[in-house]
Amino acid sequence: MQQPETFEKKHSPRLDQALADARAQADATLFRLPPRSARRMLHCPCGDGQLGRRWMDEGVDQVIGIEPCAESAEKARAVLPEVFQGDIETLSLPYGPESFDCILLDDILPRLRDPRRFLERIVPLLTPSGLLIASVPNLQFYSSVQMLAEGRVEYATDGVWARDHIRFYTGHELLRLFWDAGLPVARLIGLTVLPPEVLPLNNERCLPLGKVTLGPLDDGEYQAFRTERYAVLGASIDERSAK
Repeated sequence: MQQPETFEKKHSPRLDQALADARAQADATLFRLPPRSARRMLHCPCGDGQLGRRWMDEGVDQVIGIEPCAESAEKARAVLPEVFQGDIETLSLPYGPESFDCILLDDILPRLRDPRRFLERIVPLLTPSGLLIASVPNLQFYSSVQMLAEGRVEYATDGVWARDHIRFYTGHELLRLFWDAGLPVARLIGLTVLPPEVLPLNNERCLPLGKVTLGPLDDGEYQAFRTERYAVLGASIDERSAK
């Protein structure tokens, strides 16, 4: 039987540091997106509740959590006013229409069997002026394209190749999901974006990625390959909050 080829990983300390910096900036940007004027916010999944607690410390009246992991949900209950644990797609919430001023779906859409139906079910919980925020990893990120060109996939605990992901999104597909669900989109934001100097184009505006070269690329295409994670905003938002 033929053995699979072993691929040697090539690490660039400069690129690794740039990615770590971009991820830190992404976390800071995501924290600033929900309006502090919100009376009640829904965070799904809420993890251990620490992020929700920070929002409450910054002025949000209540952050309600949904968390599929029982251990994390138990930790979150110590810091949030209410936490529901279970299957996010089937969990029944004791809230009627227009109960939340903001709903944050934090990298949960790739884990859902029917994300469109889930959106259609959860959106009525927003107030008329409410904000829906969803973040997802980007399948078009350069490292995914490079891996596939080399005939390999490296699964991980998070990111686009997390082992429990059953849906995959590019920026275009994320917008189409919202469009198909009948949701107006205010903005698509690149949360984790590598700077051009660590992933430069050549003189023909092409991007060399190991066994493949992409391009020529326009500015939008180039940024898409440098974007590891997106956030989509399903309502108007103050431009200053995302800067």
